Amino acid sequence: MGHQTPSVPIPMHPISTPPHPDLLMFMHEVREKLQKLDILEDILSRLVDMEEHCNNLDSEICGIKTELKAQTSNIVSLDKGLGGLHSKLQEIETQNITLTDENYKLQEKIIDQQKRSMRDNLIFKGIYDDHDPTENTEETVKDFIKTELGLESKDINFHVVHRLRPRQDRGPRNILAKFERRKDRNRVLEAAKKELKQKPQYYVHEQFPVEIIERRREYIPILKDAREKGHEAVLVEDKLFINKRRFDPRQCVPQINQQHQQGPRQPPSDHGPQQPPSDQHTPMSVPGNNNRTMPMNPIESIPPQNTTGH
Repeated sequence: MGHQTPSVPIPMHPISTPPHPDLLMFMHEVREKLQKLDILEDILSRLVDMEEHCNNLDSEICGIKTELKAQTSNIVSLDKGLGGLHSKLQEIETQNITLTDENYKLQEKIIDQQKRSMRDNLIFKGIYDDHDPTENTEETVKDFIKTELGLESKDINFHVVHRLRPRQDRGPRNILAKFERRKDRNRVLEAAKKELKQKPQYYVHEQFPVEIIERRREYIPILKDAREKGHEAVLVEDKLFINKRRFDPRQCVPQINQQHQQGPRQPPSDHGPQQPPSDQHTPMSVPGNNNRTMPMNPIESIPPQNTTGH
């Protein structure tokens, strides 16, 4: 027998067949739908979160609305309370204005009473004072009237005459004399203005309340400036008249009648019982200016007097 070669098995390989085109298309469509399903699940999850967030917001908004209603109610109550307070405040302001006006009128009445009670008084300054407690001040004043003023003082009578408190400069104490007759007081005052011009150590003047003195002190610079500019200026108690018209310092630009009376003027004086002009209740007008505040410098508002025609 002949020798036989052993047989070797031949491996078998599967035969690969290409997938069917329809199958590939179907699998592609399935993958796309699965991807869309994943997206939808994500969107659904987000929608669920948004719904929960909206529910929370809605709950918070409801709470805010409730609080707003409560706050609105409180605001309405407060507004009513403030309205009542505003009404009371207006009432208090009205009462305050009324009280202020009444207080001012009362003060003016008191000042007027004080002024009236002092109209018969004169104050004598510079008369020798030996500080003798037994001094007869009435005789001292009568002697001064006779020797220094040249008037017969025998028939001049007084209600009271006395020295005032000591002066800080230790000079002679002033003497206050209250005359029984107004005409005697006026006569002595006029004589003092004439006779004491060359005797500066003596001075005789009217007595005024402190408030009137302060008002007069404010008018003195205006009075002097008006006279220097050629105006006729007179200070009667606490009222200043320039060219026979009442001067009001609260008005900024007072108009001064520059065409006042013709002829020589009598020398004005800031003392004495002069009669106010007939238009004393008509203050100087302020054209085109309703500002009632005190001018910064009322002296500058007085123009020089036009002397043409005098």
